[in-house]
Amino acid sequence: FRLTMAREEQWTMVLEGGHVAEADIGMAKWFVTPASGEGDIIDLRDTMAGCVIIMGQDHEFGATYWKPKWVGSDMVADTHTKFEYIDGKYCIEDLGSDMGTWLNGKRMGAYEPVKLKDGDRFSLGQNNPDAEFTVTVKP
Repeated sequence: FRLTMAREEQWTMVLEGGHVAEADIGMAKWFVTPASGEGDIIDLRDTMAGCVIIMGQDHEFGATYWKPKWVGSDMVADTHTKFEYIDGKYCIEDLGSDMGTWLNGKRMGAYEPVKLKDGDRFSLGQNNPDAEFTVTVKP
């Protein structure tokens, strides 16, 4: 089956054979929001269906979330950071980027997923205002 966002409160589940079932699954909604207020908000619930979200500067090399101002940036790698749903938890992982992913002021280890919490702040590269984000959980 495949989950897609129908509206903020509901998910649409497309089962084998094309049958559709909608349900308010009553769980918290997890979002990644640009600290600057500019840019798209990422809904981490997409990762529950096995989808991986990759942030980076080049969408042609696998980044699923990118900003035009990151293209050619020395701070943001082609594929820099990813989000996954692992063992019932939303996680962030640096993908071996040169400038690192900074979570709550500390550089993350490469390829070491870390569980996210409400209020976490992270950036792609240290002190990079164009790539700073906040994790928000809404009931």
